[in-house]
Amino acid sequence: MNNQPPPPIDQDDFTTPSALPPTDPLLGKARPERRWHPYRAKLLLIGVIGTVTLVMIGTFLLLSRPAPKNTAEQPQTQVDTVPDLTAAETITKLRSVFKGSALAPTPPSIPIQTANHNYYTVVTDPSEVAKTSLSGPINYPDTDEIIVSIKSVLETNHFSPIVLKDGGNDASVLIEYTRTDVVCQLDVSSPTTVKPVTQSVSVSCLDMKQYETLARAQEPFYRAYSPALTASYAIALIGAPSVKTGGTAGYQTAIIAVGTVAERTKVTGGVTPRFYAASDQVWHYFTDRVGDLTCDLYATNDIKAAYAGTPCYGTTSKKMSVVKAPDTK
Repeated sequence: MNNQPPPPIDQDDFTTPSALPPTDPLLGKARPERRWHPYRAKLLLIGVIGTVTLVMIGTFLLLSRPAPKNTAEQPQTQVDTVPDLTAAETITKLRSVFKGSALAPTPPSIPIQTANHNYYTVVTDPSEVAKTSLSGPINYPDTDEIIVSIKSVLETNHFSPIVLKDGGNDASVLIEYTRTDVVCQLDVSSPTTVKPVTQSVSVSCLDMKQYETLARAQEPFYRAYSPALTASYAIALIGAPSVKTGGTAGYQTAIIAVGTVAERTKVTGGVTPRFYAASDQVWHYFTDRVGDLTCDLYATNDIKAAYAGTPCYGTTSKKMSVVKAPDTK
């Protein structure tokens, strides 16, 4: 038995627990010490920085990308614009296919409703188309080719046709052509019954501004015409009002033809109402009756003053008389 005392303990033999070699609790063996190599630390740091950078770049691109357009809510439609045109320019285009040297006898007959007016306007003054019409005789049956050429020019320039007479069985042709700024009319007569057989071809055009000017002149009479306020049908005022000096100083009288618009293409029927105005220039409706009226219809002082001296039939005297101005004394 060895009874020698144990060697003395040196101070260096004391170590901290962290300095002791780790021991595997299952095997009871010391586990090898793991060391963190500096190169691995660099790789980890580079990976972290790279990941953060990619996340930031992706976020920036996502936020800066424009929102997709909703094509269902914002349809892209192409609008074809129609160049402006005047009546004079239209006639110039028509001269290339029709050499008529005369003027059309009448303006387009179609009633036109201009903006901001509740009634239709019909132009009747031939002087309105003095510079914007063509007319002349064409040997039959050469008229067929001329008609086709005229139609082609108008429809190529975006006119919409309204056929009133189609010319079937050698009958007359009447077609109205409209667009927003110009109105035209093609009028072809029936063939003559004597040789050489010809047809009269005429084309007349008006600027929409001419309708607007006439409609403004008609407007005071439409406002004064009380039957129009309760009418269940469309009304057309035909031509310019005919205004005359009244029978008393400061008074005026006027008439204007009024008709009914049928199918928005023509005017049927018609009356010629009478109007009067005093010095205030405000027009008042009098009556639709025509010819010599009975004297008792001139009932008010303003009507008597406006129509003083106008022939009338006396129902009491049974003979013709005149409207007497009211006694102002």
